[in-house]
Amino acid sequence: MASTALDVSRAELALVVMYLNKAEARDKLCRAIQYGSKFLSGGQPGTAQTVDKSTSLARKVFRLFKFVNDLHGLISPVPKGTPLPLVLLGKSKNALLSTFLFLDQIVWLGRSGIYKNKERAELLGRISLFCWMGSSVCTTLVELGEIGRLSSSMKKIEKGLKNGNKYQDEEYRAKLKKSNERSLALIKSAMDIVVAAGLLQLSPNKITPRVTGAFGFITSIISCYQVLKKPKFCRHDQDPDMAWYTKMDSCLTPLPEVDEAEDLKTVAGGKVEKWPTRLNAVPPRINTGDLKEITPEGFLGDTKLWKQRVSYYKTLDYQLGETGRYRNILDMNAYVGGFAAALADEPVWVMNVVPVEAKLNTLGVIYERGLIGTYQNCEGSSEDESDGLEIESGTSLAKHLESTNAIFSFVWWIIGFYWISAGSEELAQSSPQLYWLCVAFLAFDVIFLVLCVAVASLIAIAVCCCLPCIIAVLYALAEQEGASDEEIERLPRFKFLTVRNSEKVNGEILETHGGIMTQLGVDSPSERVLSSDEAECCVCLCEYEDGTELRELWCRHHFHEACIDKWLRINATCPLCKSNILKTDEQSGNDAV
Repeated sequence: MASTALDVSRAELALVVMYLNKAEARDKLCRAIQYGSKFLSGGQPGTAQTVDKSTSLARKVFRLFKFVNDLHGLISPVPKGTPLPLVLLGKSKNALLSTFLFLDQIVWLGRSGIYKNKERAELLGRISLFCWMGSSVCTTLVELGEIGRLSSSMKKIEKGLKNGNKYQDEEYRAKLKKSNERSLALIKSAMDIVVAAGLLQLSPNKITPRVTGAFGFITSIISCYQVLKKPKFCRHDQDPDMAWYTKMDSCLTPLPEVDEAEDLKTVAGGKVEKWPTRLNAVPPRINTGDLKEITPEGFLGDTKLWKQRVSYYKTLDYQLGETGRYRNILDMNAYVGGFAAALADEPVWVMNVVPVEAKLNTLGVIYERGLIGTYQNCEGSSEDESDGLEIESGTSLAKHLESTNAIFSFVWWIIGFYWISAGSEELAQSSPQLYWLCVAFLAFDVIFLVLCVAVASLIAIAVCCCLPCIIAVLYALAEQEGASDEEIERLPRFKFLTVRNSEKVNGEILETHGGIMTQLGVDSPSERVLSSDEAECCVCLCEYEDGTELRELWCRHHFHEACIDKWLRINATCPLCKSNILKTDEQSGNDAV
């Protein structure tokens, strides 16, 4: 797809910093300042002329040893098929330009005072300018010849295409791009001839300092544009929406090709409706087929299904639409954002989450609906675990060094033990004090090793043989924090009745096994509807069966009556939220979402 003008502008702005880091780029900027000052000064002494001379002297530093590049071009082979006149002109250009740059360094030495012969430096300066003029003339002729060759080949391509659109042909567009670049280089080289003639004062009445400065400034701008490289755009097979576990690439994502007549109203290849119509309108990504797994009919069906679900939810929880009751809701598997769209008119803020492990990336669809969302790795981890991971990653080098040190110490201990045992007689005679000190340290190490092995063996035997006794003693000694039977009986009891439902999602009929909790032991029993995900005891991890008796805590978490009663006798806190059931005066009516 062809890049738009906005792509090119954005890319050029992004590469400004990289551009300024190049010595050649700084040279071209200094050249623009130099000739701009020359134009302002008009050859008259003053601040502008001082800037002109200072900048001209500074440019010598940036062009130091640059003549080597033209010498390399002089000896490099030419492309096959290049006519001999163009080859000779190209080599002459390289030779003259390298001579100009080499002599320019001597001129710089003369102006800086290192080279004392000023008259010879001025003579070499004029010779260098003549070389530059000659190289500009050669460049002009070369560009004219290359433009002629490109024009001939483009005409042949047009004849081959006959009535076809020539701008859709890759080869034609490549040659047209080269022709435009050659034309720009031709204009620059022709203007460089005028600048060189002005610096040499070959026609001072016609080519005044102002004319020289104006032409030099224009050629400097052209040089800056030529130095600026074209941006690297990402491949079309790369997904620009991927933002999790994705390596950053040094490329720019091209904007999609849109209709020129509707370019201000289109994005991502399709038209985006205004709010609030866009909330329920089919997003462009689905209309254009970018998401082949979701059809417009499937999207509209999902939107309708979630509206029905939310209406049903309101019959179960009338507080869902009350202001200030629920402020934030997290949809951990948002799909295309149907749940958030159905709650758009309610005083609640929904964050749509697309799991990174989901097979279908729908975050772009959520954004095009005017909703907000994010990626999330749903593998939860506690704060302590995350801190531990950071510490582990930060001290990985220290751990490697610690392991290496331990291995080295063990090997050195073996060598020392062998050294003591093999040459004990000679060592005892030559250095008895050092010998017996080493023996003492080795004996201490052996005793410590034997004790560690013995203690570990005793602990292992005790754990294997006496574990029930140990647990009983620890349980008897531990401070009892459980609830009494009277406190447990105050908690409401429910009876669970299974309800089988079926719903159609994405064209498939799915059967769910939820149920209804009916309170026991009261005159006006309350009921609570449970989904298939909620109809499970978190203590024994078993699903609720029909007729099972449940017990609900003050935090509204429910469990099997037998399971939670055993738990509460040991620990009077909820297994899920850790709220204390003994503090009945602090219970809140917050629902778990």
